[in-house]
Amino acid sequence: MKTKSLFYGFAAALLLAGCGPTTTSSQSASPSESETPTETSTPTSSSPTSSSSSSSEEEDGLNEEGFPKEWESYDLKTASELLTIGNALTGEDPTSESYYMAAYIDSVTNPTYGNMDISDSTGELEIYGLYSKDGSVRYDKLETKPVAGDFILISGPIKNFNGTIEFENAHLLDIYTPVPSVDPDDYEFSTIAEARDVKKGTAVKVKGTVLRFTYNTNLSATGFVMADSTASIYVYDSQIAPQVNEGEEVTLIASKDYWILDDEVSFAEKHGYAGCNQLTACTLVEHKAAEQFDYDSIAKEATVKEVLETPFTTDITSVLYKSQAYIGKSEGGNFVNYYINDLDEKTGQYVYTQASGRDFEWMDEYVDKFVNIYYVALNAKMTESGGNWRLLPIAVSDEPFVFDMGYATEFAVEYFAAPQFGSLYAGDPKLKVITSVSSEKLNFGTVNLTYTSSNEDVAYFATEEGGTVFHVNYQANSEATITIKATLDGQKEYTRSIDIKAVDYETMDAVTVKEAIEAKDGDKLTIRAYVGPSVVNKNGFYLIDETGVIATELLGSDAFDGTFTIGDRVVVEATRGFYGNGNTQIRLYDATIVGNLYGDGAYPTDSFVTGKTIADLQAMDLSADMTARAYVLTDVTISKSSGMYPTYYLNQAGNDQGIQLYSSSAAQYAWLDAFDGKQVEVTMAPCNWNAKTYVRGCVLSVKDGEQVTYNTLNFPSK
Repeated sequence: MKTKSLFYGFAAALLLAGCGPTTTSSQSASPSESETPTETSTPTSSSPTSSSSSSSEEEDGLNEEGFPKEWESYDLKTASELLTIGNALTGEDPTSESYYMAAYIDSVTNPTYGNMDISDSTGELEIYGLYSKDGSVRYDKLETKPVAGDFILISGPIKNFNGTIEFENAHLLDIYTPVPSVDPDDYEFSTIAEARDVKKGTAVKVKGTVLRFTYNTNLSATGFVMADSTASIYVYDSQIAPQVNEGEEVTLIASKDYWILDDEVSFAEKHGYAGCNQLTACTLVEHKAAEQFDYDSIAKEATVKEVLETPFTTDITSVLYKSQAYIGKSEGGNFVNYYINDLDEKTGQYVYTQASGRDFEWMDEYVDKFVNIYYVALNAKMTESGGNWRLLPIAVSDEPFVFDMGYATEFAVEYFAAPQFGSLYAGDPKLKVITSVSSEKLNFGTVNLTYTSSNEDVAYFATEEGGTVFHVNYQANSEATITIKATLDGQKEYTRSIDIKAVDYETMDAVTVKEAIEAKDGDKLTIRAYVGPSVVNKNGFYLIDETGVIATELLGSDAFDGTFTIGDRVVVEATRGFYGNGNTQIRLYDATIVGNLYGDGAYPTDSFVTGKTIADLQAMDLSADMTARAYVLTDVTISKSSGMYPTYYLNQAGNDQGIQLYSSSAAQYAWLDAFDGKQVEVTMAPCNWNAKTYVRGCVLSVKDGEQVTYNTLNFPSK
């Protein structure tokens, strides 16, 4: 096989999602927010491009296509000729004859099997499986692998797979890599910390250790987190990632990027999120074995809670963190989720996977255990209402987990006592507060919690029914400071003060739900109504009073913080708007609960429409107005389709079609399985978030006999 020449070409065209197909290859030497560019990251010559010019010596040995003339001694077929052959095939079997082709690799789509998109000047086709010259070694085991940007000489049969013309299990006869037009010596090294701070689009040369890969749905590496002694950063390149190994030291020339998913750009701008701080359009200069990386040299120590509560305006993407954490795992029908939770075992986030959890099987030995873990917030999932940091575990430390007893009092206050209180009260919460915290797993005894108020005319604590109950006189229209004190024998006490304000929202001007429904698009409103059941697939609930019902999306992904529940009478500030192409869904959005007057768990149903059937709803002209109504349907049977991704339906006798329930996954309506085979009463609101031409429903509640079950999807479990 021809020896590959080292190529340092640099792709100028940036793909939004990161490094796409690059024109780079290499032989291994051995088995924030700041956008200020640094001088060391600027090339000393003009920016390189993916096209490369060869020396006259090399040019003399190449034909017009750019590959070696010596390959012309084979009976080469062009892409156009092979497409004609493939399109003439009528069966599923490949041709009995093998064909030769000199092709340019546009991209490697599966670095395990060597699936590729290839082309020449006449057309494009694919390779399904690439092997050594004698067919004994698969692509991923080849000593020298061709990559995007290389020319290859191959032979193999042609197959027509459902209209896709491809080489099946082609044999690799030779590789040629174009001669570079840019030398890496034209670039000065930047530290990774410096690379994190340069302006988007700036070319940098960096050296660091590969810490952990990311994978696609096929479990093929798409990128990796790398680090040096100054910082860490994410590298997105599905062509480079398969060429390097974890623990290797790599040298790259790359372009700085901040990545955001296309349909989340407007949400990111709204919440001040700059995107994933990463390197793209990469050139692999060198990779070689390296010493074990010292994670502690750059890892920032923080609690999981502190990381997840970091504002999106702060650039923490791909920054290495170290936390004491509890590893969780949940399994569904077709997925596995791993969780990095804080020491309370519930404050946390599932780890980011595109391979249904298969890429994190290495974490199985740590499930249901406390560990010291290194991880990054790879990026943030952004929505209109807020976002969530997506966590990528990097490694678990060998050091044994030891809980610091001196932290127990602070832990009890910050994770259990303080979250009970809000800052604004418009009613008496009558809250029975936690007075002690203990943990057998963390091996600390009883932390005692006591509470005092600076102004008992506004807020006070009373001993009632064997417990301590928090009361607020909201009509006082004044302020108080709540002080929490935690004590544990032999440890330092911990105190925290929380300022609260009592406001009489009963006296303020507010509109009804009906008036909110009839308001203009973009109107800023204050509404006094009741918290209803969850809006499925949205960060919200149905706001209900005697006059109507309206879908309400809360601002902030953590808005469901346990300080309100279904049936509470609340004061909401929100914007009236629509959703969907053609304004198909009436809603309130950017909503915040500014006051909770509390309640008894019930909401008024005066405005709910009765006496209609599913057939009646299906016969109506679908309008936005329908999405701001609730219908009570009797004698309903709930059904679920079969298959890996089931869908739920509401059915009535004589109507086999039924109404499909709106959701993004069957798990969101799994609670309906309890009513399988029963005839029940269902309260549902027609919804049209996606500009459909037929009615879909969102279930508010199900009544089975006298028992009512509410849709509590978005509400935290108690």
